[in-house]
Amino acid sequence: MNYRLQEVKVGLMVVFSLLLFIFFIFIISGIDFKKETVTYTTRLPYVGGLEVGTPVRFGGVKIGKISSVIFPEENAKTITLVLEVNAKTPIKKDSKAYLTSLGLLGEFYIEVNPGSPDAELLPSGGMIPALRTTTFTEISNLMGNMAVSAETTIVRINKMLGVENQKYLTGILANIDQIMGANARHFEQLLANMEALSRDFVRITSRLDTLIFDNELVTKRLMSHLDSTLIESKNLLTQTRNSLQSLDDMVLSNSDTYQSILNSLERSTYNFEEFSRSIRERPWNLIRKSEPKPRFIPDK
Repeated sequence: MNYRLQEVKVGLMVVFSLLLFIFFIFIISGIDFKKETVTYTTRLPYVGGLEVGTPVRFGGVKIGKISSVIFPEENAKTITLVLEVNAKTPIKKDSKAYLTSLGLLGEFYIEVNPGSPDAELLPSGGMIPALRTTTFTEISNLMGNMAVSAETTIVRINKMLGVENQKYLTGILANIDQIMGANARHFEQLLANMEALSRDFVRITSRLDTLIFDNELVTKRLMSHLDSTLIESKNLLTQTRNSLQSLDDMVLSNSDTYQSILNSLERSTYNFEEFSRSIRERPWNLIRKSEPKPRFIPDK
Protein backbone atom coordinates (compact mmCIF):
# COMPACT_ATOMS: atom_id res chain seq x y z
CA MET A 1 0.00 0.00 0.00
CA ASN A 2 2.77 2.41 0.91
CA TYR A 3 4.61 1.43 -2.27
CA ARG A 4 1.65 2.36 -4.46
CA LEU A 5 1.19 5.64 -2.62
CA GLN A 6 4.79 6.53 -3.30
CA GLU A 7 4.35 5.66 -6.98
CA VAL A 8 1.31 7.93 -7.19
CA LYS A 9 3.21 10.75 -5.53
CA VAL A 10 6.13 10.29 -7.93
CA GLY A 11 3.76 10.20 -10.91
CA LEU A 12 1.96 13.35 -9.80
CA MET A 13 5.33 15.06 -9.29
CA VAL A 14 6.44 14.07 -12.80
CA VAL A 15 3.16 15.29 -14.37
CA PHE A 16 3.34 18.55 -12.40
CA SER A 17 6.98 19.06 -13.47
CA LEU A 18 6.06 18.35 -17.09
CA LEU A 19 3.19 20.85 -17.01
CA LEU A 20 5.42 23.41 -15.33
CA PHE A 21 8.10 22.84 -17.99
CA ILE A 22 5.56 23.30 -20.80
CA PHE A 23 4.28 26.48 -19.11
CA PHE A 24 7.81 27.93 -18.94
CA ILE A 25 8.37 27.00 -22.59
CA PHE A 26 5.28 28.99 -23.57
CA ILE A 27 6.42 31.98 -21.47
CA ILE A 28 9.92 31.96 -22.91
CA SER A 29 8.71 31.61 -26.50
CA GLY A 30 6.28 34.49 -26.02
CA ILE A 31 3.22 32.59 -27.22
CA ASP A 32 -0.01 34.38 -26.36
CA PHE A 33 -3.18 32.52 -27.27
CA LYS A 34 -5.40 35.54 -26.55
CA LYS A 35 -3.47 37.95 -28.80
CA GLU A 36 -5.05 38.72 -32.21
CA THR A 37 -2.54 39.01 -35.03
CA VAL A 38 -2.56 40.22 -38.63
CA THR A 39 -0.06 39.67 -41.40
CA TYR A 40 1.75 42.09 -43.69
CA THR A 41 4.41 41.60 -46.32
CA THR A 42 7.50 43.55 -47.27
CA ARG A 43 10.35 43.07 -49.73
CA LEU A 44 14.02 43.70 -49.02
CA PRO A 45 17.07 43.26 -51.26
CA TYR A 46 19.20 42.23 -48.25
CA VAL A 47 17.91 40.57 -45.08
CA GLY A 48 21.16 40.16 -43.08
CA GLY A 49 20.42 36.66 -41.76
CA LEU A 50 16.76 37.20 -40.87
CA GLU A 51 14.77 34.00 -40.38
CA VAL A 52 11.41 32.81 -39.15
CA GLY A 53 10.84 34.03 -35.60
CA THR A 54 13.01 37.16 -35.91
CA PRO A 55 11.35 40.03 -33.99
CA VAL A 56 9.40 42.81 -35.71
CA ARG A 57 9.39 46.14 -33.87
CA PHE A 58 7.21 49.25 -34.22
CA GLY A 59 8.98 52.37 -32.99
CA GLY A 60 11.37 50.13 -31.05
CA VAL A 61 8.57 48.09 -29.36
CA LYS A 62 8.24 44.42 -30.26
CA ILE A 63 4.91 43.83 -32.02
CA GLY A 64 5.43 40.46 -33.70
CA LYS A 65 7.76 38.26 -35.64
CA ILE A 66 8.64 37.05 -39.10
CA SER A 67 6.38 34.13 -39.92
CA SER A 68 7.70 33.27 -43.37
CA VAL A 69 10.64 34.00 -45.68
CA ILE A 70 9.92 33.68 -49.39
CA PHE A 71 12.94 33.46 -51.65
CA PRO A 72 12.95 35.51 -54.85
CA GLU A 73 11.98 34.10 -58.22
CA GLU A 74 14.41 33.74 -61.09
CA ASN A 75 14.43 37.40 -62.24
CA ALA A 76 13.48 39.02 -58.91
CA LYS A 77 16.05 40.82 -56.77
CA THR A 78 14.16 41.08 -53.48
CA ILE A 79 13.25 38.66 -50.71
CA THR A 80 9.65 38.66 -49.47
CA LEU A 81 9.08 38.59 -45.71
CA VAL A 82 5.71 37.80 -44.14
CA LEU A 83 5.27 39.73 -40.88
CA GLU A 84 2.88 38.51 -38.18
CA VAL A 85 2.15 41.43 -35.83
CA ASN A 86 -0.30 42.49 -33.17
CA ALA A 87 -3.66 43.49 -34.69
CA LYS A 88 -3.76 46.66 -32.56
CA THR A 89 -0.56 48.04 -34.10
CA PRO A 90 -1.43 51.25 -36.07
CA ILE A 91 0.56 50.58 -39.22
CA LYS A 92 -0.19 53.35 -41.75
CA LYS A 93 -0.16 53.29 -45.53
CA ASP A 94 2.98 55.45 -45.57
CA SER A 95 4.81 53.39 -42.92
CA LYS A 96 8.19 52.00 -43.97
CA ALA A 97 9.86 48.70 -43.07
CA TYR A 98 13.63 48.47 -42.93
CA LEU A 99 16.44 46.28 -41.66
CA THR A 100 18.30 47.43 -38.56
CA SER A 101 20.07 46.04 -35.51
CA LEU A 102 20.35 46.54 -31.77
CA GLY A 103 23.63 48.45 -31.70
CA LEU A 104 26.57 47.80 -33.97
CA LEU A 105 26.97 44.11 -33.10
CA GLY A 106 23.38 43.27 -32.10
CA GLU A 107 21.00 40.98 -33.92
CA PHE A 108 19.15 42.18 -36.98
CA TYR A 109 15.38 42.68 -36.92
CA ILE A 110 12.64 44.42 -38.91
CA GLU A 111 11.70 47.93 -37.79
CA VAL A 112 8.43 49.56 -38.94
CA ASN A 113 8.18 53.33 -38.53
CA PRO A 114 4.83 54.85 -37.48
CA GLY A 115 4.22 56.94 -40.62
CA SER A 116 2.41 60.28 -40.69
CA PRO A 117 -0.47 60.99 -38.25
CA ASP A 118 -2.98 61.84 -41.02
CA ALA A 119 -2.36 58.72 -43.13
CA GLU A 120 -4.90 55.91 -43.31
CA LEU A 121 -4.32 52.52 -41.68
CA LEU A 122 -2.89 49.78 -43.89
CA PRO A 123 -5.34 46.85 -44.16
CA SER A 124 -4.33 43.35 -43.16
CA GLY A 125 -2.36 41.55 -45.88
CA GLY A 126 -1.07 44.81 -47.34
CA MET A 127 2.44 45.50 -48.56
CA ILE A 128 4.62 47.71 -46.34
CA PRO A 129 7.08 49.64 -48.56
CA ALA A 130 10.71 48.89 -47.77
CA LEU A 131 13.19 51.60 -46.86
CA ARG A 132 16.72 51.04 -48.15
CA THR A 133 19.26 51.37 -45.31
CA THR A 134 22.99 50.87 -45.11
CA THR A 135 24.05 48.10 -42.76
CA PHE A 136 27.26 47.92 -40.76
CA THR A 137 28.55 45.21 -43.11
CA GLU A 138 28.02 47.44 -46.14
CA ILE A 139 29.73 50.32 -44.31
CA SER A 140 32.67 48.03 -43.53
CA ASN A 141 32.93 47.00 -47.19
CA LEU A 142 32.78 50.64 -48.24
CA MET A 143 35.51 51.57 -45.77
CA GLY A 144 37.60 48.67 -47.08
CA ASN A 145 37.21 49.93 -50.64
CA MET A 146 38.13 53.44 -49.47
CA ALA A 147 41.25 52.05 -47.77
CA VAL A 148 42.29 50.30 -50.99
CA SER A 149 41.73 53.51 -52.97
CA ALA A 150 43.71 55.52 -50.40
CA GLU A 151 46.56 53.02 -50.59
CA THR A 152 46.58 53.27 -54.39
CA THR A 153 46.61 57.07 -54.16
CA ILE A 154 49.54 57.01 -51.73
CA VAL A 155 51.50 54.74 -54.06
CA ARG A 156 50.89 57.12 -56.96
CA ILE A 157 51.96 60.10 -54.83
CA ASN A 158 55.16 58.29 -53.86
CA LYS A 159 55.85 57.68 -57.55
CA MET A 160 55.26 61.36 -58.27
CA LEU A 161 57.68 62.28 -55.48
CA GLY A 162 60.42 59.99 -56.79
CA VAL A 163 64.03 61.05 -57.34
CA GLU A 164 63.49 62.23 -60.93
CA ASN A 165 60.37 64.20 -60.11
CA GLN A 166 62.06 65.69 -57.05
CA LYS A 167 64.92 66.93 -59.26
CA TYR A 168 62.40 68.35 -61.72
CA LEU A 169 60.45 70.14 -58.97
CA THR A 170 63.73 71.45 -57.50
CA GLY A 171 64.65 72.92 -60.88
CA ILE A 172 61.25 74.58 -61.21
CA LEU A 173 61.57 76.11 -57.74
CA ALA A 174 65.08 77.34 -58.54
CA ASN A 175 63.83 78.99 -61.74
CA ILE A 176 61.00 80.65 -59.82
CA ASP A 177 63.47 81.95 -57.22
CA GLN A 178 65.72 83.29 -60.01
CA ILE A 179 62.79 85.04 -61.71
CA MET A 180 61.63 86.53 -58.41
CA GLY A 181 65.14 87.76 -57.62
CA ALA A 182 65.65 89.32 -61.06
CA ASN A 183 62.29 91.09 -61.01
CA ALA A 184 62.12 91.91 -57.31
CA ARG A 185 62.04 95.68 -57.99
CA HIS A 186 59.27 95.31 -60.53
CA PHE A 187 57.24 93.21 -58.12
CA GLU A 188 57.78 95.72 -55.34
CA GLN A 189 56.68 98.55 -57.65
CA LEU A 190 53.65 96.53 -58.72
CA LEU A 191 52.71 95.88 -55.10
CA ALA A 192 53.16 99.58 -54.29
CA ASN A 193 50.93 100.57 -57.22
CA MET A 194 48.31 98.07 -56.14
CA GLU A 195 48.43 99.41 -52.59
CA ALA A 196 48.06 103.00 -53.86
CA LEU A 197 45.19 101.91 -56.08
CA SER A 198 43.52 100.28 -53.10
CA ARG A 199 43.85 103.47 -51.05
CA ASP A 200 42.38 105.51 -53.90
CA PHE A 201 39.51 103.08 -54.23
CA VAL A 202 38.81 103.32 -50.49
CA ARG A 203 38.94 107.13 -50.70
CA ILE A 204 36.56 107.21 -53.68
CA THR A 205 34.19 104.82 -51.94
CA SER A 206 34.20 107.00 -48.83
CA ARG A 207 33.46 110.10 -50.91
CA LEU A 208 30.62 108.34 -52.69
CA ASP A 209 29.16 107.31 -49.33
CA THR A 210 29.41 110.90 -48.08
CA LEU A 211 27.84 112.25 -51.28
CA ILE A 212 24.97 109.81 -51.09
CA PHE A 213 24.41 110.59 -47.40
CA ASP A 214 24.48 114.38 -47.98
CA ASN A 215 22.07 114.20 -50.91
CA GLU A 216 19.74 111.65 -49.41
CA LEU A 217 17.07 114.28 -48.61
CA VAL A 218 17.31 115.77 -52.10
CA THR A 219 17.07 112.32 -53.63
CA LYS A 220 13.98 111.55 -51.57
CA ARG A 221 12.35 114.81 -52.65
CA LEU A 222 13.23 114.14 -56.26
CA MET A 223 11.75 110.67 -56.06
CA SER A 224 8.62 112.10 -54.43
CA HIS A 225 8.26 114.65 -57.28
CA LEU A 226 8.82 111.93 -59.80
CA ASP A 227 6.10 109.84 -58.19
CA SER A 228 3.71 112.81 -58.26
CA THR A 229 4.58 113.51 -61.90
CA LEU A 230 3.97 109.92 -62.82
CA ILE A 231 0.60 109.95 -61.06
CA GLU A 232 -0.41 113.20 -62.84
CA SER A 233 0.77 111.79 -66.17
CA LYS A 234 -1.29 108.69 -65.56
CA ASN A 235 -4.35 110.81 -64.77
CA LEU A 236 -3.74 112.95 -67.88
CA LEU A 237 -3.48 109.86 -70.04
CA THR A 238 -6.71 108.57 -68.54
CA GLN A 239 -8.47 111.89 -69.27
CA THR A 240 -7.08 111.95 -72.81
CA ARG A 241 -8.27 108.41 -73.36
CA ASN A 242 -11.72 109.34 -72.05
CA SER A 243 -11.82 112.45 -74.29
CA LEU A 244 -10.88 110.42 -77.34
CA GLN A 245 -13.56 107.90 -76.47
CA SER A 246 -16.13 110.69 -76.08
CA LEU A 247 -15.07 112.21 -79.40
CA ASP A 248 -15.33 108.85 -81.08
CA ASP A 249 -18.80 108.34 -79.61
CA MET A 250 -19.84 111.82 -80.77
CA VAL A 251 -18.59 111.17 -84.29
CA LEU A 252 -20.47 107.89 -84.42
CA SER A 253 -23.67 109.43 -83.05
CA ASN A 254 -23.58 112.40 -85.57
CA SER A 255 -22.40 110.49 -88.59
CA ASP A 256 -25.72 111.18 -90.44
CA THR A 257 -25.44 114.92 -89.79
CA TYR A 258 -21.86 114.97 -91.05
CA GLN A 259 -22.96 113.11 -94.18
CA SER A 260 -25.70 115.71 -94.82
CA ILE A 261 -23.18 118.52 -94.39
CA LEU A 262 -20.82 116.85 -96.83
CA ASN A 263 -23.65 116.43 -99.35
CA SER A 264 -24.63 120.08 -98.98
CA LEU A 265 -21.02 121.13 -99.49
CA GLU A 266 -20.84 118.94 -102.57
CA ARG A 267 -24.00 120.55 -104.02
CA SER A 268 -22.74 124.02 -103.19
CA THR A 269 -19.48 123.27 -104.91
CA TYR A 270 -21.32 122.03 -107.97
CA ASN A 271 -23.55 125.15 -108.04
CA PHE A 272 -20.53 127.40 -107.65
CA GLU A 273 -18.83 125.67 -110.57
CA GLU A 274 -21.96 126.14 -112.69
CA PHE A 275 -22.11 129.78 -111.72
CA SER A 276 -18.44 130.30 -112.58
CA ARG A 277 -18.89 128.68 -115.97
CA SER A 278 -21.95 130.84 -116.65
CA ILE A 279 -20.00 134.00 -115.83
CA ARG A 280 -17.19 132.97 -118.15
CA GLU A 281 -19.60 132.31 -120.99
CA ARG A 282 -21.96 135.23 -120.35
CA PRO A 283 -20.20 137.90 -118.30
CA TRP A 284 -22.95 140.44 -119.00
CA ASN A 285 -25.16 138.59 -116.63
CA LEU A 286 -23.36 140.44 -113.86
CA ILE A 287 -24.77 143.74 -115.25
CA ARG A 288 -27.92 142.88 -117.12
CA LYS A 289 -30.78 140.83 -116.14
CA SER A 290 -31.32 139.43 -119.61
CA GLU A 291 -29.34 138.81 -122.71
CA PRO A 292 -28.84 141.77 -125.08
CA LYS A 293 -31.12 141.99 -128.08
CA PRO A 294 -29.61 141.08 -131.38
CA ARG A 295 -28.67 143.96 -133.66
CA PHE A 296 -30.15 144.28 -137.11
CA ILE A 297 -28.13 145.90 -139.81
CA PRO A 298 -30.46 147.79 -142.24
CA ASP A 299 -30.25 147.09 -145.94
CA LYS A 300 -28.85 149.80 -148.07
